[in-house]
Amino acid sequence: MHQSYLIKPASSLCNMNCQYCFYKDVSDNRDINIYGIMSIETMKEIIDQSLSQSNEITYAFQGGEPTLAGLSFFQTFVDNVNTNKDKQIIHYSIQTNGILINEEWLSFFKKYHFLVGISIDGYKENHNKVRIMQKKKALI
Repeated sequence: MHQSYLIKPASSLCNMNCQYCFYKDVSDNRDINIYGIMSIETMKEIIDQSLSQSNEITYAFQGGEPTLAGLSFFQTFVDNVNTNKDKQIIHYSIQTNGILINEEWLSFFKKYHFLVGISIDGYKENHNKVRIMQKKKALI
């Protein structure tokens, strides 16, 4: 059986303020709207539970902006999966705005065969009109 897990490692944290973002609206209307970066304990619980329930698993990451959890979070996640899996087939995907992606991220994605979705809103003029960079502030 194949199961998919949608994981939000950075909760609603984002380095942008896009006008159309449905998740920003949802998080702005919560009693507590910033949960922060997922703890290692929660990560391990997700991995342990998922590995015990399926022989084929897709871990899909989105946000907010999932890359705000940091490359070390993702490396720890993959290392934990590789250490604890038996014969399961594992797939990874991520949906990102791409702002933090650099050569190190690209090497990581390639090494672990991540399906990467980059949010792009058409032509440059349209794209830049609705995607607004956050003012510099602490995200955590």
